[in-house]
Amino acid sequence: GGAAVLSPSDVRTSLGGPLPLLPLIDQLGQLGPASLSAAPALLPTVVHALTTLMRGDSIYQVELERTFAAGMLGHLLLRCPAAAVTGDLLASFIALEAALEPNEQLSDQLLLHVFLRLGLWAKGGEEVLTPLMRQLYRMAGERPDQWMRVEGTSRSRLT
Repeated sequence: GGAAVLSPSDVRTSLGGPLPLLPLIDQLGQLGPASLSAAPALLPTVVHALTTLMRGDSIYQVELERTFAAGMLGHLLLRCPAAAVTGDLLASFIALEAALEPNEQLSDQLLLHVFLRLGLWAKGGEEVLTPLMRQLYRMAGERPDQWMRVEGTSRSRLT
């Protein structure tokens, strides 16, 4: 009979961890003009799948940290066309950040390599930049220590 329903644990197991999701982001970012209309809907879905993994077994967070996946995410997103940078994509990263917040290192990496890539988010125009600025303001107000750590990290990379 009917369609099988997957539970979140089935999804986490079948995905094999967070790293297989990253090439999907790259592939979606490289879609040709004919299939470009799919990217805005699919990219947030991939990020939501990553968030589901991060809320599951802690081994996935270890893997994400060990492989510097937040930096890879930032790089891959920069390659995406402007049409893919939407409010839904930002919302999916806000959900991922909430899942990663207890892990200081991953949360810091996501802030530095995804949220603070203003050139990336500017592709989405005001409808993306306004909620991004609200999110950054909230994060700075709630976690000033994080901003001090990230500022130190970004300065040490420049010198």
